[in-house]
Amino acid sequence: MLYLGEWFRLQPSTPVDGCERYVSTSTNGLALIEIMGERQNIVGATLIIGLPRAEPEAIAVNAGMLLRFLKNTMPEWKGCKDWVLQEITRQADSGSNKAETVRGYKRVTVLMITLGMYSVTVSHKDDDA
Repeated sequence: MLYLGEWFRLQPSTPVDGCERYVSTSTNGLALIEIMGERQNIVGATLIIGLPRAEPEAIAVNAGMLLRFLKNTMPEWKGCKDWVLQEITRQADSGSNKAETVRGYKRVTVLMITLGMYSVTVSHKDDDA
């Protein structure tokens, strides 16, 4: 993925259902990325990020990771970052923990794992959520 190399060094991991899988923890230790599929045929990607309110610098860095992740996975949807950031804010404020939308052939899922930690997944809409 473009422009994420400064934070992640992808390593091969255990394949899932015969599908190649790559994972990495960020250099700041507050994010994890998982890429499913071959380099030229990615079928899904997940970014798990920490957004600790008490650490504004970490929030800025991880928000930058998130925006670059979305630019790579959903370049065709110009409103994607706004929707994801709105959902993260809504989930933090309301305690609800999942939102999902489909755009074209892709599904975007935002999941609050715990307060301050979120998972954003982009997958083919036909895959299991």
